[in-house]
Amino acid sequence: MSCGRFVRLLRLALVCTAFFSCSNFSYPDERVFSRVVEVPPVALCPKVLIFEKIEPSLTGVETRLVCGDPDRLRSGKVRDEEGPWEVIPFPQSIYHLKIFLQERGYHHPKFELIESRDQLWVDLGPKTKVRRVALEDESDRVDVRRMRNIIGRPLTPDLLNELEKWVAENLKKLGFPCPLVRAEANTEVGEVVLRVKKGDLGTFGKIVQEPIAVGVDQLLSRYQAFQVGHRFDGGLLSITENRVASSGIVESTRFTPQCSGSSFGTIEQSVIPGAPRLLMGRIGLNTEGVLLGSFSWRNTRLGRLGSFLDLSAFGSARRQSAVGVMNLYFDQNLNRTYLAPQLSFTHRSEAQFENLEINAQVGWVTTQDVGNNAWTHFLGPVLNLSKTLRGLGAIETQILSLESRTTLKSHDFELYSDRPQAGYFAEVIVDLSHRALFSQVTAQRFHVKGESLWNLWNLDPPLWLIGFRAAAASAITSRLSNGEPNLPADLFQYLGGSHDLRGFGRLEISESPKGGGLSSF
Repeated sequence: MSCGRFVRLLRLALVCTAFFSCSNFSYPDERVFSRVVEVPPVALCPKVLIFEKIEPSLTGVETRLVCGDPDRLRSGKVRDEEGPWEVIPFPQSIYHLKIFLQERGYHHPKFELIESRDQLWVDLGPKTKVRRVALEDESDRVDVRRMRNIIGRPLTPDLLNELEKWVAENLKKLGFPCPLVRAEANTEVGEVVLRVKKGDLGTFGKIVQEPIAVGVDQLLSRYQAFQVGHRFDGGLLSITENRVASSGIVESTRFTPQCSGSSFGTIEQSVIPGAPRLLMGRIGLNTEGVLLGSFSWRNTRLGRLGSFLDLSAFGSARRQSAVGVMNLYFDQNLNRTYLAPQLSFTHRSEAQFENLEINAQVGWVTTQDVGNNAWTHFLGPVLNLSKTLRGLGAIETQILSLESRTTLKSHDFELYSDRPQAGYFAEVIVDLSHRALFSQVTAQRFHVKGESLWNLWNLDPPLWLIGFRAAAASAITSRLSNGEPNLPADLFQYLGGSHDLRGFGRLEISESPKGGGLSSF
């Protein structure tokens, strides 16, 4: 080898050595986790360094448990005596950090204590993601493949809890009140195995309810979606809990099936009564009503039988109203039957008409659950006093009608009311009035509407939903000498807007240039 070539190789070796020293960030002799450090560590705090960002990042409390008091560390002040959580020993930091990383899917972190610098270096390692979920033991009736958004998610304790809860809830819907589900995870390959013990099939047994301070015993039984003695279904317990919460009669309730010995089949109902009176106010915006606001006061435990009184007011650019509603229970043996008096004052100012209206009604209401359906029936007289200020409609009208209203709702439709995905709903309203009975017009009005939803492939959460919704209304009445029906403005049919046909303007579709129509579909 020539002397010149040897000199060039020596220079190249010196340059490479210098470059390696710079790229190793002044730690040329330190090897961490059996590999040369290729990226600079990031300080989680001065004494704990990591090589990549934790996703999601640690909360303030978690950082404090790993790093100590951040205020003291920033100030650099040294006290005579260290207070609690000011300085965290490295073993304690490692213990907490392992827990917090597992909660984020990091199951194989590596820790290296750099004693010369009094620092803890942390290599997070890759996140473990779920690659397979399997059910074992007595789980043949639950198909975990219905669960979406599981494969590919970080394997965390929260995800395991979610899987356990989902399987247990599905087994309860199938009639097993006391299933035991335990999730076991293999963090090396991302596999989750759910071990299941279904237990025995059950029926709805005796309901043991906590007493309410004011009210007769078993006051909440009027909201039950199930019948004692029928096959157990955890979904019906959820529906009942939701009904009770929506009614406001108590703040919340919870059912707990008993799973041992002679008490198997008994269901304990715990209750948080809360205050019987509730004051609420709301405000909002939308494209149809512009600014909207409402205010209501209600008493949900009026008297020993838990009657309901609600006084409310609503206002928007299109409609203003004041309403008083009452559910008056009169017999503790008829806890699903009540009288429903109502009085309302309404002013509507639509592009097509403007009117004032007073409605008063009192009806007999009964509710019942039959099979997989919930029924509500209303029957009673309704008095309507209306004055048309603008647009199509009789100037002043008095109509006393007999109204029948029947509502059908499947339990699935009710269970998923906050995230619609299954079930059906239907309502039929019939109003009959005659001149001979305190009415200025003889008229018969019919209104039918319904909705049905299907969850394709029965996935949870749904991927595709098919929905069908329809409504039809018609009024049969006499006409004035000018050929126009003798009806108040708000009883004419209009379509368009968020209420029925989205994509059209509010009430812009009508039968004639004058507006409105006697029938719609």
